[in-house]
Amino acid sequence: MNPKIPLPDTAGFYLEIGSAVLSRCTSKLISGFQSIFVVDDDAKTNYYRKTGIEHTKNGRYERALPLLDYVSARRPDDLEIMLHLGLCQIKLGRKEDGMKLLEAAQLLDSTNPNTTKVLG
Repeated sequence: MNPKIPLPDTAGFYLEIGSAVLSRCTSKLISGFQSIFVVDDDAKTNYYRKTGIEHTKNGRYERALPLLDYVSARRPDDLEIMLHLGLCQIKLGRKEDGMKLLEAAQLLDSTNPNTTKVLG
């Protein structure tokens, strides 16, 4: 014969089991979400490159600088990034850093007219 369990204890048991099931479902959903939506570093770098260059061309140097810094750290020999990053640095008062970067870009490709134009 089963003893009669009080209702609050029975309800507490079912709430605890429900909470455990909900916790497991939540962790499965989170891990599934993370596995589906992984951000590819190349995609991020390409987006920041495109957006940083666009900001520079439109005169939004403060917005462009962190994006171009990010890309420059990952692609240090990207001449176009060197040009735009150097221009941003010059426009934001970091003339020495900007000039060094533009001169390095000039050394890598002395035929690039854009680098020559900005340096001139």
